[in-house]
Amino acid sequence: MNKVVIIFLVCFGVSINLYSQQAEENQSLHSTPVPIQVTVGNQSSLYQMIFSKQFGNNNQYTFFNLSEYELSYESETPENYLIQSIFFYNINQNFSLGTGANLKAHGGFKPLIAGAYSFFNRNFDVVIQPSIELEKDGVGEVFVLLEWHPMKNKKVNPFVSIQGLTSYKAENGNHDFSYAYLKIGAQLGSFIVGPAVNFSEAGKGLNSQSNVNVGGFLRITI
Repeated sequence: MNKVVIIFLVCFGVSINLYSQQAEENQSLHSTPVPIQVTVGNQSSLYQMIFSKQFGNNNQYTFFNLSEYELSYESETPENYLIQSIFFYNINQNFSLGTGANLKAHGGFKPLIAGAYSFFNRNFDVVIQPSIELEKDGVGEVFVLLEWHPMKNKKVNPFVSIQGLTSYKAENGNHDFSYAYLKIGAQLGSFIVGPAVNFSEAGKGLNSQSNVNVGGFLRITI
């Protein structure tokens, strides 16, 4: 558990350092902000950070990091954590190919290859990112992030987020793990707060385990 916390903090530090460099260089064509959010539910708490930083000539490359840490109230050991880091080559403004690695609570460290479609403007964020782990016991997965955050020059603006992931074992095609995070909130400057529902399912068929975590979330964008 301590190793996971250390790795999480290292990824956080690297991301903040890259974010600071981005601010100094003032290169943000369609680099996303850095949202750090906490979801507190009736069964567990989820801490998440998503970071995307473009760099190189004409923003030719992107570093992407997704860090999640879920803590169940029934145990001091987190039921689920994920640290995913990918370096992408940007084919154009929307499509990218990359390579990186996953570090998971159930699966350990595995290298991967990935593709991505991304679209960002003042009102919408769209990310669709398929990937496959390069191990015999690895998984293929699709990550999706859809967000609506209209900027209406008001003190309080609406916010809707749908984040989902589904993965299947590469060896036999059986379902491995899926989740959907649904959030509706109010945006006040760099803060967003509101209700949240997290759905998750692990395994296949009669051996599968489902979970619904209902609560609220707080997001800080830096």
